[in-house]
Amino acid sequence: MKKSTRRLFSARNLLLYALVALAIGFCVCLLNANDFNNTTRIYDPSREDVSFVIAPRGGKTDSWVKRVEREDGEVSYYGVTYDATINNNGTDTISSWMLQINITRDCYLNNAWCGTFEVHQRSGAEEKVQTLDLRDYDIDEIRIDYSLEGNDLLIPLSAGDIIIYHPDFETDEYPIAAQTGRSPSRVVFGMIFYTLEDESLALDDYQLCYHLERNLFSDRFFMTLLVASGIWALIALVFVIVEWKMRRAHIRFQQDEHIISQSIGVFTHFFDAKDVYTTGHSQRVAAYARLIAQKMGFSDDACRQTYYIALMHDCGKCYIPDEILKKPGKLTREEYEIVKQHTVKGADMVKDFTSIEHIRDGVLYHHERYDGKGYPSGLAGENIPMISRIICIADSFDAMNSIRCYRNKLSREYILNELRTASGTQFDPEITKVFLSLIDEGKVAF
Repeated sequence: MKKSTRRLFSARNLLLYALVALAIGFCVCLLNANDFNNTTRIYDPSREDVSFVIAPRGGKTDSWVKRVEREDGEVSYYGVTYDATINNNGTDTISSWMLQINITRDCYLNNAWCGTFEVHQRSGAEEKVQTLDLRDYDIDEIRIDYSLEGNDLLIPLSAGDIIIYHPDFETDEYPIAAQTGRSPSRVVFGMIFYTLEDESLALDDYQLCYHLERNLFSDRFFMTLLVASGIWALIALVFVIVEWKMRRAHIRFQQDEHIISQSIGVFTHFFDAKDVYTTGHSQRVAAYARLIAQKMGFSDDACRQTYYIALMHDCGKCYIPDEILKKPGKLTREEYEIVKQHTVKGADMVKDFTSIEHIRDGVLYHHERYDGKGYPSGLAGENIPMISRIICIADSFDAMNSIRCYRNKLSREYILNELRTASGTQFDPEITKVFLSLIDEGKVAF
């Protein structure tokens, strides 16, 4: 996976994406709730969340006759108390409501509790409208048609007239809470009508308008978001703690790496100083080895370790006498055997250097050949550790590309020919291809 892709899906970004998704989810939830709360609903008997009924109280048991003596004779007014009941059977609160009753035959509105009635008298040439609190009114302020029979106010209504009941907040007629358990929340209010006939009004032509207020904690999606938010917060807390610990560990790692780098640098300068002709050799070999590792797709840690191991590859030369190491002429067989011991001596030096993995392999086997004719163990092909095969070609290239006590620096053409010729014999062919591509790219200079 590419670095840009890994960065895109890093833990930090995934947490950020999740937070954005949660925020969007909450916004959607709140917008939906706002739309839900602001929607005006008309009572529909087929729905089960709200039920409504208007009926004479006690099946017309609360009724009476009011007789009034007039010049033309006695007039009987038949009074009935009607109860209107609103039941909230749902999980959402009825935040507000109003009831419009369409009058279908002649009658008189006398009283109501606890809210107010907005009366629309349409029988005349001009519609008369007034809102009255029939519990407490000033007779001189009434603008609609009315009559007084004793102490009773009678507001005449004809077919086509409208009365609208507005509930009273102070007497808890709204809001109507959501149903609790199996019992619905309800509001009951009463009104008194008179007619001139001993027959109840059929108040069945009405329209109940109401608004519901959603309880977000009863919304499954909202509760899912809350649970997800809690999980996100927990993961974020763990991430912060882990990130803090990782940063501390990274600082400690950098400090340890600095100490290791300085320590290896001191050793490198020490054994490079034995031969003026090889000064800087270990640093160059290490740089080439790291380039090869990077080109082969090694991790950052593996490339770093490759560099450190290559720095130490010739540490065993500390045991080689100066007269042999700096000899300008050809070595004798005995002298060459002594030189070959630098791999074994070096491996023994670093055997307890456990902070860098495979360092012993790199030091011990970097003179092994891919065809099995190298030293000290005669390993061949894939049996040679990867780090040793990398150092082998980097070491050989720098040896050919440097001035030595016994010869001058070799030409570019000669070195390239040697690398190609020795591919598959001295060098790993795949690593040789990688190294030659680094030369072509100008990353390894002559």
